[in-house]
Amino acid sequence: MIMGSTTFDIIGRVLPGRKTVVMTRNPARCSDSADLVFTADPPEAILADLSDQGYTQAVVVGGAKINQLFAQKGLLDELILTVSPYAFGSGLSIFSDSVDLKLTLKRFWTLDDNTLCLRYGVVH
Repeated sequence: MIMGSTTFDIIGRVLPGRKTVVMTRNPARCSDSADLVFTADPPEAILADLSDQGYTQAVVVGGAKINQLFAQKGLLDELILTVSPYAFGSGLSIFSDSVDLKLTLKRFWTLDDNTLCLRYGVVH
């Protein structure tokens, strides 16, 4: 899992069975776990390092600035969106700036009676 420091602070912990890479301007944050890494490296370096460790997949979980960095570099293969039964006037953006991604629906499923998950492939 790759995320920004604000997203990590909101989650508040490493999820079991997952390596967590936190992109931050302050990579000196301490970690007592091999499954938690703080880095100021760019997206390509992070992915190369994970590949060197044997990882074949990574999930970018946000926030908007981190999503933007990966989208700008053409490093997103999929976009997974959850549609929840809430309507409000403002909220968090998926990306911090405009992006131009062409998507194709790969799969959709329900998470419960009112929540839908959509999986899109990014057309390169």
